[in-house]
Amino acid sequence: MIQMAGEIADGMAYLAANKFVHRDLAARNCMVSQDFTVKIGDFGMTRDVYETDYYRKGGQGLLPVRWMAPESLKDGIFTTHSDVWSFGIVLWEIATLAEQPYQGLSNEQVLKFVMDGGVLEGLESCPLQLQELMSRCWQQSPRLRPAFTHVLDSIREGLRPSFRHLSFYYSPECRGARADAEPDFPPTTRGAPADCSPQNGGPGC
Repeated sequence: MIQMAGEIADGMAYLAANKFVHRDLAARNCMVSQDFTVKIGDFGMTRDVYETDYYRKGGQGLLPVRWMAPESLKDGIFTTHSDVWSFGIVLWEIATLAEQPYQGLSNEQVLKFVMDGGVLEGLESCPLQLQELMSRCWQQSPRLRPAFTHVLDSIREGLRPSFRHLSFYYSPECRGARADAEPDFPPTTRGAPADCSPQNGGPGC
């Protein structure tokens, strides 16, 4: 679980360093290879396959409310901080072997629950390190949530040695970005989820 968490956080750290906001981070958008390496994607077809995971709020497009941060639900604001909230939900999905978040609640009930300050319950079977990380990701104030590089700082000792050679986290590019300091004002976007695929000009995650 820690390895998967690290690989997802690494991909998200790359996006954040390059001023991209994902806006739809969820287990359904994470691809696992034969050697269990995890890559982040964002494919429009997932909205057909996982139709019940999306909710239309008012006149807006379909929204993945079960993965969205309170500020995104309330004000339509998406930042790297809101991606971190979604990452916490992904950790919960990993720990529960892909159960649906907020099971037993309708999308409308989830919307109200999260906007009122509710978060998912802790998991007894989950490693304490991941439980603590989830709690940090679900801080109500966006600025209290950890940056993805800080997530990796906290779990790097539990990652495979190969991670050091293959990751963005240990790359000169990441070191340069951290030397410039994580931005106080991360990229902010409104509207439909971003398409990170290379054919659409994205980094390919």
